Amino acid sequence: MMAEQLRQGEGIDINRIALDWASARAFEPLHVDCITAVMLKILDGKCKMGEREQTMITSLYAMTSNLMGLHFDQGVHKAIGLAVTNPREQWLGEIHALRLRAEQVIPKPVMKAFKQHLRESLFSGRLS
Repeated sequence: MMAEQLRQGEGIDINRIALDWASARAFEPLHVDCITAVMLKILDGKCKMGEREQTMITSLYAMTSNLMGLHFDQGVHKAIGLAVTNPREQWLGEIHALRLRAEQVIPKPVMKAFKQHLRESLFSGRLS
C-alpha cells in the first residue's frame, strides 16, 4: 500500500520516508559520496529521476552531508549549499565541474549498484 501511495504521491510525506529510510542505515563513506554525486546531478540539471525521487535525494543529502565520504570534502558541501540557496551562474559552473569530477572518481558499478538499491528500497516505499 505504501509503495503504491508513494508512486501516486497520495498522503505520503516523501521527506519523512527519506529521513526514516536514512535513519535506519549506517552509510559507508563511498555511499555518502554517491548521495553527494546524485545531489550534484540534481543541481546540474542532469538527473533523470522524477520530482519525488529528487525530493527524497535532497532530504537524504541534507541528512548525510555532515558524514565523511571518500572523495568530497566540506568545500563540495559548501558549494552545494551556495547553489541551493543562491543559484547563480557562478555556482552552477562550479557544480557542473564537481559533478564531472564525481563521475570520474566514483566507479560506475558502485554508482549503478547504489542507484539500484535506492530504487528497490527507498523509491519503492520499502524501508528495509
